[in-house]
Amino acid sequence: MSDVEAENSIFARTYIRYSIAVVAVAAAFLLRETMVHYLGTNLPLFITLSPAVMFVALLCGLWPGLLATVLATLVVDYWIVPPRGSFAIASTSDAIALALFFGTGVFMSLVADAYRRNQKQVATFKKEQALRESEAKLLQASEFRGLALEAAELGTWDYRFKSGDVIWDERCRNLFGVARGDHFEYESAIARIHPEDRPAVDEAVKQAIAGADDGAYHREFRVVWPDGSIHWVASHGRVHFEGAGEERRAVRFVGVNLDHTDRKQAELRAAHLASFPELNTNPIFETDLDGKITYVNPAARQQFPSLSGTGTEHPGLKDWGAVVASLKARAIHSTTREVESDGLVFLQTIHYAPEFGTVRAYFADITERKRAEESLRSSEQRWATTLQSIGDAVISTDGAGNVDFMNDVAQKLTGWTLTEAKGSDLSAVFDIVQEVTRIKPESPVAKVIRLGKVVGLANHTVLIHRDGTEIPIEDSAAPIRDSKGQMEGVVLVFHDCLEQRKVEAALRNSDRLATTGRLAATIAHEIHNPLDAVGNLLYMINQEAQDDTARQYASLASSELARVTQMTRQMLVFQREAVNPVPVRIEEIVESVTALYERKITSAGIRLEQQIDFDGHILVLPGELRQIIANLVGNAIEAVGSRRGTITLRAYESQDRRRGLPGLRVLVADDGPGIPEHVRTKIFEPFFTTKGESGTGLGLWIASDILRKYDGTLRMRSCTQPDRSGTCFSLFLPFEISSDLPIRS
Repeated sequence: MSDVEAENSIFARTYIRYSIAVVAVAAAFLLRETMVHYLGTNLPLFITLSPAVMFVALLCGLWPGLLATVLATLVVDYWIVPPRGSFAIASTSDAIALALFFGTGVFMSLVADAYRRNQKQVATFKKEQALRESEAKLLQASEFRGLALEAAELGTWDYRFKSGDVIWDERCRNLFGVARGDHFEYESAIARIHPEDRPAVDEAVKQAIAGADDGAYHREFRVVWPDGSIHWVASHGRVHFEGAGEERRAVRFVGVNLDHTDRKQAELRAAHLASFPELNTNPIFETDLDGKITYVNPAARQQFPSLSGTGTEHPGLKDWGAVVASLKARAIHSTTREVESDGLVFLQTIHYAPEFGTVRAYFADITERKRAEESLRSSEQRWATTLQSIGDAVISTDGAGNVDFMNDVAQKLTGWTLTEAKGSDLSAVFDIVQEVTRIKPESPVAKVIRLGKVVGLANHTVLIHRDGTEIPIEDSAAPIRDSKGQMEGVVLVFHDCLEQRKVEAALRNSDRLATTGRLAATIAHEIHNPLDAVGNLLYMINQEAQDDTARQYASLASSELARVTQMTRQMLVFQREAVNPVPVRIEEIVESVTALYERKITSAGIRLEQQIDFDGHILVLPGELRQIIANLVGNAIEAVGSRRGTITLRAYESQDRRRGLPGLRVLVADDGPGIPEHVRTKIFEPFFTTKGESGTGLGLWIASDILRKYDGTLRMRSCTQPDRSGTCFSLFLPFEISSDLPIRS
């Protein structure tokens, strides 16, 4: 997108936001006029304009909200406040009402703008955290790849056709005899291949680039070093293509090299010496079909003194007669077995030549090979120990998706032992489900087998333990390939992310509290001074007014001013200093709350039933717990209203059934009309209220936010059926709180 297009796009978005502000105010005014026409003129001045300002501020931000506030004030002044059709103001009460509305509109715009910015910060935090996790996984994969290549003594190379660049790692350069720091290109590598092997290597490369065998490349050749020494290299690679059909082009050629010099030299030496038994340093002897020795070479006479003479039987070699008889009976021309003598392990190859009536035995000293195998087994054991000691769970499967390995962490998280799970289909052991929808996703191993690449689980996936416990996890699965690139299994790595979720929630909670605290401080600084000034003016008007109506309006304005002041005080609750929780008796908290509401309960004719069945202490900040219960009781009083109903308040020891945590449960229930179903999902949202202009919409949001810090919960049940209507709020506080929780008051 060009700079001009970007500017036009920004202008369009700005134009739309301010247009919404104008349209919302106009629609609110028309709605009020319609209501006046059908319901009469006795309606509050701002009955439809206040929600319009709130809507614009939340949807479009600070400045459109301020524009809506100004427009709404002007509309009321010109069209509604007498004299209509003029900006003149006939009464002091109307001027005060307009001023209060304007101040409230500015306040709502500031709060809404802070809320929008907080949401953007949370989204930015999530993106940054996801990026850090992705970078960590990539770094870990790179480190594992480097360890694997180093353990296998493999050198890697990468030829990029478009640029002509060739990247060799240090081990690969060493295989071609290149000193560290020397310049080395593709032509240099071709030049060092033995002249006899070069044509075959060149043809194999051409076939791979042409797409034969899907670009696979496997070749063994000799490399001539600058000092004249010859080294054998086994090279394996694959060409990667882009495009399709006639547009298909090779873009990269990547692979690995392995030094086979020692193995090839051993094979060539054995083949050469086998042609000259007398010169062969390995023991060789022959027998006839009856097992009588007919020939012994010098190496065999030295290694096995008992075989020094011919015509004798096979002393010193176990089961030789049985071996010869088996070869004769089955007409097998050769067999191999391992024998041991004087502490050495030999590989004995026996050739049966019926046309000559002889059996020849070749002994190859495999002591070093056995030591190497033992070293390999030790290395495998080290890798197995490493897999057992890492913090993540690891499961590997064969090519069909059946379990063949699980480390201890995987066994603990799934509830399956390796003995029980081995050979089973992974889906039976690794039982996962989407946490919210409860839909079973495709098994990651099945997905790897289907796609042939590394895959990961979607967010909010839980692993169902064998006992039914659900554990939130994150994982990735990768294919295991053989030397030819064929998939022979899948490795699955996953971990329990419950603690990670708690930390993330604590961070988000801390950020939200800090942001709200800063917002509250700003509001206190910007709003309190003008509110105090308005309050003083109202006092003076009330003292000097001669008209009872004027005094009544001044009194009403004072009441509205007190409500706005109370709203700012509720916001300021987030800006206190941090303190430590203390042991508190719930009975004392309940008594202080009921004493606060005693006059209101009595005057409304409400019956209050209390039942405190807990005499212990709970660790909490007393002011916060008192604030929560007072809010719930106050809501219950307003729900019952003048119906002379009943409010029930109970406290008793209980348990969080989902987490098994013991704690204190407090119930506040009323037999009011109940909360409609469409409202229930919104009551814990900030600024949502059913009380019209008399409510702030912050009480339940603040209560649930406070409880979350203590790892507690606040739940609600409600019914609107006439014969059994009512609402019950259930507050739960665990007896023990984590020291990691960010407790603030």
